[in-house]
Amino acid sequence: MIIKKTVVVLLLTFLLYNCDSGQSDETVNLNVDPIKIPVSDNVTNSKNALDDAKTALKNVDAAFQWRDTHLILENAENAMNAGDFKLSIDLSNKVIQQTVLMTEQKQFANDNWQDLIPKSN
Repeated sequence: MIIKKTVVVLLLTFLLYNCDSGQSDETVNLNVDPIKIPVSDNVTNSKNALDDAKTALKNVDAAFQWRDTHLILENAENAMNAGDFKLSIDLSNKVIQQTVLMTEQKQFANDNWQDLIPKSN
């Protein structure tokens, strides 16, 4: 029984390895230029991401906002103004992620504030 399973596995491996995938044996050049997104699209995407980040941060109670989030938002805006749209979008997304965590932190604090009160003996 073990020999039959081994033969089946070897046969399947051989078949899968040697299947013709329709590609030739030539080397594929992976150093192709990425698709260029028009600059106007980059600006629009960056502005939209920045606006979303600002809106998300405004929706978080000031008591639960983190110290560095405003700095990250400022850096995102500076990156957009400097033309580094990818960095601007990445930083804006980081701000949005942090606002989600801030909201979760607020919810946890609201649900567990009683645990912060010292128990009397």
